[in-house]
This record gives sequence, structure tokens and C-alpha cells, in this order.
Amino acid sequence: MRDLLAKLSISVVVICSASGLCARETVAAQKQTEILWYKTVQVKRVVKANRRVSRRLPSVQTLPLLTVQLRVYKRLEGGKKKEVEAQSVFETGDQVKVGITPNQSGYLYFILTNAQGGLLRNDRVFVRKDTELLCPSVCPDMKKSGGCFFTFTAPAPASGVEEVVIIFSRTMITNLPNNRREGESLIGRDLLDEIKAKSGQVLAQIPDAWLPRGAPGRFAFLAQNKNTEDNEELVVTLKLKHQ
Repeated sequence: MRDLLAKLSISVVVICSASGLCARETVAAQKQTEILWYKTVQVKRVVKANRRVSRRLPSVQTLPLLTVQLRVYKRLEGGKKKEVEAQSVFETGDQVKVGITPNQSGYLYFILTNAQGGLLRNDRVFVRKDTELLCPSVCPDMKKSGGCFFTFTAPAPASGVEEVVIIFSRTMITNLPNNRREGESLIGRDLLDEIKAKSGQVLAQIPDAWLPRGAPGRFAFLAQNKNTEDNEELVVTLKLKHQ
């Protein structure tokens, strides 16, 4: 499996000229993101084990490539949040949420990992396109989803990194938890590794890409599976620095 880093040059002009250079740069960035988000291609449909499909899949479909927009939000005093760079260094006690917006409807699994595997931490796995889902939306000690954040607890991992696995699939993955009750079950690391290995994805991460219809995101970025021969899943490992 190949992981490709596609670097898209979308710059922010700090000093604007009277001719409206900043505005033109912003419009160009929006158009680039819109093309990546909506463009359809011929995608080969691949039948895989442990998938629930309602009808027989066609051999080929014209579809957008699986893509998600990701944002990281840090909790402030009083419960408010602000968007921060995903590469920020977080300290013990910091709390974050991840905003995930898919470019099509499908099944999304937000998994907080540990040494043994991970736990599902979103309360619904079926998600609608163009709608941001804030995760985690389920915490063991929280009753209200809005008050649920991922807390960096001591001790920090020896690697200095906390990993979140985000899986976005065209069809339901039946050997993963698919509701809040099942979410209490530990997802083995071997299963996560297997799903990633068999995804066939060619992963592209596009920085500085925010959607034109949403609020401007200073640090938003896209993740996309560019493989048209196997575009059934998109698996993203978000690495958050903890020191």
C-alpha cells in the first residue's frame, strides 16, 4: 500500500494590495477545494468481507472519491472551542474535538486507540454528506454529547503521540461496532491494521483546504482515497502530539 502526500499550494497573502489580491487567493483556494470535493470519476466497486450491502453492487460507478475534511478544536474555559492546527503540541489536561465532514453519505468510525486496540467514540456511524460531525460524541463519563471531549491524560505515551483512527466507508463494516452499545467493545489492533491493509487506498492529505459553503477554517485539511480501483474505504490515522 502506498501513502502519497499530495501538497496543494493554497497560500494566504498577509499583505493585500489595493487590487484585492487576498480575495482572489481565497476564491482560487475555494475553487481548488470544490473540485477535489465534488468531482466524479469512474470507480470500480469491490466486494469485501464483513460489509453490509442492500443490493448487488455494480461493477463500476461514477462517484466522487471518498474524501473527508478534518479540523481539530481545542476546548477553552467555559466549554467554548477554537480551531487549532492538527500539528499543535498538547499538554496533559488539554481537551479536543475533531470535526469531520464527509463529501458523501456513508459510515464513519471514530476510534480512540490504546495499546490493545481502540474504542468507538461516535454515537452514530451513518453520516450525511456535507455535514460536520464533532467527535468524540460519546464519553463514558459524559451524558451530553456536546460536553464530550478527548482529554489528554497522564502519563503521555512514550512516543509522545496519541492516535485517532478515522474510517469512512461506503458500506457498513459489520465487524466494527455500529451503535453506542456495541461501542463499549474493544476493537482489536489487529482488526484495525487489517482494515487499513485491505483498504487498497492511495491516501492524499491536502492542507489548508476549507469548504466554500462553511465557515472559513484556518487549519482545515482534506484526506482522500485516490485509488479508483478500490475506493470502498478511507482510513486516516490522526496523530496528536502529547507532551
